[in-house]
Amino acid sequence: MTHNASDAALPNTFIYLLGLPGTGKYTVAQEIAARAGFRIVDNHLINNPVFTVVRVDGKTALPREIWKHAGDIGRVVFECIRTLSPPDFSFVLTNALYHDQNEDHEWFAEIAALAAARGALLCRCA
Repeated sequence: MTHNASDAALPNTFIYLLGLPGTGKYTVAQEIAARAGFRIVDNHLINNPVFTVVRVDGKTALPREIWKHAGDIGRVVFECIRTLSPPDFSFVLTNALYHDQNEDHEWFAEIAALAAARGALLCRCA
């Protein structure tokens, strides 16, 4: 059985894919989007505008304050989802969160609050 992006079998749903960098979250998100018509909010959508203007080479430590700026971009995206996206839109989000980072717990809480504000189903996949 094939699926069509217009099927919208899960309206107003958030799927939150969590995993270490390079584990295929975006690949899975693309498949979900293609099969079920979800919009992708990949962590690179939020991080890359900031990463582009600083040194990100995989070797040099990132400045700690970079995450505040990436968070600001994320909050703008979330506000657009909250206020501008049609209520039946569904989203698949990706991220790498770590249990020992308080900021990551706060970020997850923001996603949960966004889903709750839309009355959306939130599915976390780690």
